[in-house]
Amino acid sequence: MQLSECPRWARVLPALWIALVAWYGPGTVHAATISYAPSASEINCNDLISIDVVVDQIADLRGFTLEVEYDSTLLSLVSVDPGVDLIGAPCPYFFHPFPITTTMSAVQLDGATLGCSLAGPAVIATLTFVGSQDGIAIIDCRSVDLRNSLNLMVAATCSNGIIQISCPVPTAASTWTTLKSRYR
Repeated sequence: MQLSECPRWARVLPALWIALVAWYGPGTVHAATISYAPSASEINCNDLISIDVVVDQIADLRGFTLEVEYDSTLLSLVSVDPGVDLIGAPCPYFFHPFPITTTMSAVQLDGATLGCSLAGPAVIATLTFVGSQDGIAIIDCRSVDLRNSLNLMVAATCSNGIIQISCPVPTAASTWTTLKSRYR
């Protein structure tokens, strides 16, 4: 069969394939990365700390649903706010946190830009915690769903955040006379 005998669609299909590859690039897909900034911190009991949720390695972010888990025996969640890049987007945005109560506490973050896309690195949320007792608290994402402008799911990986909480040990003030009499 010669080329002139092939149906028209069979002659157009290779050209269409080449055009699609040229337009969208090769089939390599890079996963976006969810991380926390700062990734490791140390605070004292009753101190506040704000942690940014950052999406990196993404060129077209329109929406997200993310479950962030933390140890509620060590940290108390004070507030959840939209990130600076979501607030600074040139279009309106939607952002809503939903608390999730389990043995380890979590919060679900739902957000979207309405008419434009964000490019990474982008701060999509800021979580503010207060330390409640000694320990090392890990902040992790349980699940993540990132969407692009075609509403297609974007592959993503997560890295942990670590907060070390140090609580001072209370000491009773004693006079020298009290101490001397105790040990005689």
